[in-house]
Amino acid sequence: MQLAPTSLLGQELVRPAYAEFLDLLRPMAILPQLAAKGGVSLTFGGDNQVIVPFYNGSTNNLAGAFIGEGQTIPVKKTAFGSKTIKSNKLGVITVCTSEILKASVPAIEPILRDAILRDTAAVLDALAFSATAATATAPAGLLNGVAGTAAAGTTAADVIAALKTSLNAFSAANMGRNPVAIMRPNVKLGLSLMMNATGQFIFANELANNRLLGIDIITSQSAPAGDIVIVDVSEVYFGLGAPSFAVSDTAALQMNDTPATGPDLTGKGTKEVASMFQNDMYAIRMISHVGWADVRGGSVQVITGLNAI
Repeated sequence: MQLAPTSLLGQELVRPAYAEFLDLLRPMAILPQLAAKGGVSLTFGGDNQVIVPFYNGSTNNLAGAFIGEGQTIPVKKTAFGSKTIKSNKLGVITVCTSEILKASVPAIEPILRDAILRDTAAVLDALAFSATAATATAPAGLLNGVAGTAAAGTTAADVIAALKTSLNAFSAANMGRNPVAIMRPNVKLGLSLMMNATGQFIFANELANNRLLGIDIITSQSAPAGDIVIVDVSEVYFGLGAPSFAVSDTAALQMNDTPATGPDLTGKGTKEVASMFQNDMYAIRMISHVGWADVRGGSVQVITGLNAI
C-alpha cells in the first residue's frame, strides 16, 4: 500500500464528505480544545482573510460617569484596533489499492481518514504553540514574540512566583478574563506531587479536576516541553474550517512528499506520476482552511524551565 502524501495533477476528485473540524479534532489536538474554552470562532466562508476589530483600550475610557439630574452626559473616545486573520490552506493526499479499499476488515478508508486527522492535529499543535513567525502560507505561532517567564527553580514557591508574574502581566494589560493553562502530562504530574512544609500536596486536588490556581488546564503531549503556556482565550480568534474529504479512482498524481508546483515536472521526473485508473488505486484527499491569532499583544504568557519538577 502506497501512503506517501502527494499533490493532485489530474482530474477532479469526487465523492466529497464533510465533518466539523472541531468535533473531529477535539480529542486529538490542543487547538480545538482551547477554542472550545471560549475562544472567538471565525468562519472564512469563501474569503481569504477576515479583518477583526477589537477594543484596544486599557484604561476604561468609555466608562459611564455618575451625573446629577439635568447634568450633561460626557462624550468619550477610545482606541480600537484591527487584526487580519488569513485563511491558510491545509491539504494532503494518500493512496491505497482497490483490493485493500474494497476488502480490508476493518475498512481502510476510515482508518486512513483518522490517521490524516491525527497527523494533521499534531502539525497544527506544533505550529500553534511555537514561536514561529507567520509565512505566506501559514499563521504565526501563538508564542511568536512572547518573551516568557523562567521559573527561578523547581520548588512550589518558584512555580507560584512564576504563575503570579504571568497572571499579573495579564492584569497590567487589562486582560486575563478567561485564562487557560496548557502543559504536558509530566509537568502536571510534577505539580501534583509538590508538597508544603507539612507534607500536604499543594496542587493535587485542583489538578485532579484539571484546574490550577482556579485556571482551567489542558494537558497534552503536544504542549511545549517543560513549559506552562497560559492563554487568555477571550483574546484569541480561531478559524478552524471543516475539512473536506474526497476519494477518486481517476486522478493522476505526482507521488512525491515535496511535489513540483503545477504541471511542470522539471527536476522531478515523469516516472513519479501515477494514474489511479491505470494502477487500479484510490486516492483520498483532505483539504481544510485554518487560521488563528491573538488580537492583542500580551494575551499569551509562558512559564519555562519546568522539565525538572
